[in-house]
Amino acid sequence: VVPVLLIFFIKENSFREGTPKRQKVLIWLLCVVGPPALVCIGGAMGLNLPSFSLVFALFVSAFALACLVPQKILPESRNPLSRFFIRYYRPSITLVLKWLKSTTLIAVLVLGISYFPAARLGSEFMPPLNEGDLLYMPTTLPGISITKAKELLQQTDKIIQSFPEVQHTLGKIGRAETATDPAPLSMIETTITLRPKIEYEIIQVARFFSSWPDWLKKPLTLIWPEEKKGEIIHQWRTRKIHRFFSSWPAWLKRPFTWIWPEERYLTIDELADDLNQAIQFPGLTNAWTMPIKTRIDMLSTGIKTPVGIKLMGPDLDVLSKLGAEIEAVVRDIPGTLSAYSERVTGGNYLDFHIDRKQIARYGLTIGDIQEVIMTAIGGSNITYTVEGLELYLSSLGNN
Repeated sequence: VVPVLLIFFIKENSFREGTPKRQKVLIWLLCVVGPPALVCIGGAMGLNLPSFSLVFALFVSAFALACLVPQKILPESRNPLSRFFIRYYRPSITLVLKWLKSTTLIAVLVLGISYFPAARLGSEFMPPLNEGDLLYMPTTLPGISITKAKELLQQTDKIIQSFPEVQHTLGKIGRAETATDPAPLSMIETTITLRPKIEYEIIQVARFFSSWPDWLKKPLTLIWPEEKKGEIIHQWRTRKIHRFFSSWPAWLKRPFTWIWPEERYLTIDELADDLNQAIQFPGLTNAWTMPIKTRIDMLSTGIKTPVGIKLMGPDLDVLSKLGAEIEAVVRDIPGTLSAYSERVTGGNYLDFHIDRKQIARYGLTIGDIQEVIMTAIGGSNITYTVEGLELYLSSLGNN
């Protein structure tokens, strides 16, 4: 952007002929001294300025200075860069105009040849984005109890947290009190926050301007930083890379390792493979993906994995049978990490049949009995307490 702006604003004569000297001095002061002076005055008056305010003001002043200083612009015939491009451009354009039909035919042939690889790109040609974190979304068979689901969540999070590349894990099972995320107990979500591949110890360096305001000391920190890197306190695991000089003596292969290192850090895919091998529970189907990508995929397709197969039909039993057969076939395809057919039947339910005649003898209604059952199984909010700005509900239930 800056070179383009300079082309439009830099001129040999910054001012028109006949401009008074006093007006020139006033323009110079306003454009060059004005922005930093305004920032300094605002900081002295106690305004809450961003830390980059003075840096931006100095940048504006430097740009104004470059525009106001008269520049000697060379013509194209004397500009060495323009002469270089003209020397090679003129023979090329002359040759193209001389063989116009041949050039057009070659361009059409190149366009036709590119159709084959372009047709095989598919509807989406976008490499996967490395979000820096992972999302672990395993699926269990339906009917799992709350106690077992909680135990499974704790066990998987403990295994994930044991990896040195993992900084933090946050697991969720079930759904919140909202209709927008009807997640069953059989679906676990664990957000995995990864560490930087190299973490250095940050050492604070005291400078003479350390006590100054942020907006005033920011330009100085670009030259004399207040923080410097110390020793490496953490780094990812590495993998060996075999090179043609790997068997050479250390003193001989050292110069080559500066260009072709013999070690590299784990990739996200390799880390996901190691995590998948470490977490193997019966009845648990693993799925490793990225947090943002998963949300977009689920909103657009309803499927949380990169590849999915949808079956539609009127009979749930037939759909479940076909899904199980497809799951067995897809699991053996090379490159498949895990395959799971979502069970749409087989849920466990507890039905209560209330004898209306018997409860009528005690003067009870259907609502009274259902309220007792609801309190006994799921609990019921009976009161709440207010502590400052916090609200806590008190629930009653049978354990």
